[in-house]
Amino acid sequence: EPIAYDYFVTKDSARFRANHAANAQRIARGIHQLQQSGLNASAVAQIEGHYRELARLAGQLEKILGQPSQDWHRADALLSSISGHADEINRGVDRMLQIASNNVESRGKLTRDEVGSIVMMVIAFSLATLILLVATGYSLGAYIAESTRRRQLALFPERNPHPILSVS
Repeated sequence: EPIAYDYFVTKDSARFRANHAANAQRIARGIHQLQQSGLNASAVAQIEGHYRELARLAGQLEKILGQPSQDWHRADALLSSISGHADEINRGVDRMLQIASNNVESRGKLTRDEVGSIVMMVIAFSLATLILLVATGYSLGAYIAESTRRRQLALFPERNPHPILSVS
């Protein structure tokens, strides 16, 4: 739209073609990204239809302003129509942006919930591991203490200086 208004004011055909071509490439990339986004396909098709109509109207404007005697009323009507299509494109993009924003927000909440549950599972696993380690340490300590006590009792007859009875 600004390119068409610039052309209407300056009537610089070369600049209009260059700016229009660069803008067309940028818009084609944007439409392709919208198509790949997986958002509302019908909204993308509507935006694409408005852009095609806008490009057609810009071509008509170039023809009118390129003639020796310009039809200013027709050019003004074309600019108004171009503005209407540009507004529709902007509204469509805004709707898609809102949809994408809502999708990101809901996915963010899901991700936050999943991360929270994973953190809780890690904490539970860590506590279970800690309890298991403490129980194992206690059991191992009790086993070692009992083994030491048995060994000491087994050595008592050999170390007793006054045996009462010895059977071989």
